Amino acid sequence: MKARGLVLVATRDLSRAGRQLRSLTDALRKGKASGSLESDFLGSYSGGTQEFQDALASLRQAGGQTLVSASDGKGIFKEAGCANCHTLAAAGARGTVGPNLDQVRPSKSTIARAVRYGQGTMVSFGGTLSAAQIQAVADFVSRRAGK
Repeated sequence: MKARGLVLVATRDLSRAGRQLRSLTDALRKGKASGSLESDFLGSYSGGTQEFQDALASLRQAGGQTLVSASDGKGIFKEAGCANCHTLAAAGARGTVGPNLDQVRPSKSTIARAVRYGQGTMVSFGGTLSAAQIQAVADFVSRRAGK
């Protein structure tokens, strides 16, 4: 019974995602403002499945350049404003307010904690980024810092 219930929930969610994706794609093709549609879609369907990643890639090609999935650490790093304060060559970031991440090369857990709760003068992003987004940023920075 449990597996059947999970399949039904997944089917419902995929159906809802399809409707939202059609609305978002139509808005982008017509050149209409789609910020709220993007936010709704990403807020609901940022699980990082390959189908979702493929859909995001298609939407980016259609003009939705601000669409960032929960598994896109580099995109989240940029969109959250991390690049304004930190230097990280892999993200094209040259900020001077916060630590130079290429020099510090923090661990994944240190990054996740700093992003979630804030550290020093850095504000907390725990209320604005999902747990998956925080982990994606932490993974991206820890893998790419200093390279």
